[in-house]
Amino acid sequence: MLAFSRKVLALDMGNHTYKIIAAVKDPDIRILHYGILPWEETSGTGNLMQFIRKLQYHFMDTVLSFHHKSMVIREIKLKGGEESRIPELVREEMNRYQTDLNEKFDYDYLLLPERDHQNGQRTAVTAAISRSINREYIDRAIRLGFRLTAVDVQIHAFLRVLRCLMDRCRELPSHSAYLMLDLGYDNTTVAIFYRERIFAPRVIPVGCRCLEGGSADLTEGYLIPILRSCSSLMDTFTYSHAGIPLQQAIAYGGGVYARGVCPALQDQISIEFSDMNEFRDYFPEVPSGMDLNLYGNCLGSVLWKENAE
Repeated sequence: MLAFSRKVLALDMGNHTYKIIAAVKDPDIRILHYGILPWEETSGTGNLMQFIRKLQYHFMDTVLSFHHKSMVIREIKLKGGEESRIPELVREEMNRYQTDLNEKFDYDYLLLPERDHQNGQRTAVTAAISRSINREYIDRAIRLGFRLTAVDVQIHAFLRVLRCLMDRCRELPSHSAYLMLDLGYDNTTVAIFYRERIFAPRVIPVGCRCLEGGSADLTEGYLIPILRSCSSLMDTFTYSHAGIPLQQAIAYGGGVYARGVCPALQDQISIEFSDMNEFRDYFPEVPSGMDLNLYGNCLGSVLWKENAE
């Protein structure tokens, strides 16, 4: 039987740039093209359309990802025998959020494979985002000519990259937990990664945009809200999961390159601190010029599996 390679495209629509990776997935991932376009160059769509047509991106199945402060990620515990009612239970949960927040949401869920054998419980991870925001990004991608296959959740996209890293890097033991910091342009996301799961992701409405031109103090305007959230999250995790070591912090995103940010975070966070490029030797499929701090979420969307998510 002949094996045919499947070409896919990951499109990360950020608040500052569009990031694109075109790759072949089968049998192994091979990256064909990648690129970043600043937001101001994409707003008129002309340069982006020319870029897309030149590389024939519009013929590829596309996984779209973006981030927004309206994102809600929750876990629902299911009792034994409730699997058949998952859509109904998720809908009830999301209806509560829509009522409380007075906003319509688009949402989906993923049933985790593991089961609590003691009580038969399973867990469904739900992700929801403002319907108007979701449709806005989808419409924008369609107008640009992309053939959408899925809309990805960025923090779960990066989770796939971390899973890959844990499989390859013996220096990062799987029994430990890791603090994740996505230092974005308009928002910062912090979470804890443990045993292939995301624990309590939080979106902080502050990003490295506020540091442009010296418009904000590094500590007061940017770092303090991030450090407070990290400290609170680490304390909550330590209390809830006593005995599980919190190994280190892993940062990524454009804020990694904002002047003084990483040294200041390292000084204040009481665990080892790394950015994703320190682990690039574990990703031989990634071209040498491709920055893992900037393309981490996009690479995670390349790893998305249609039959599993």
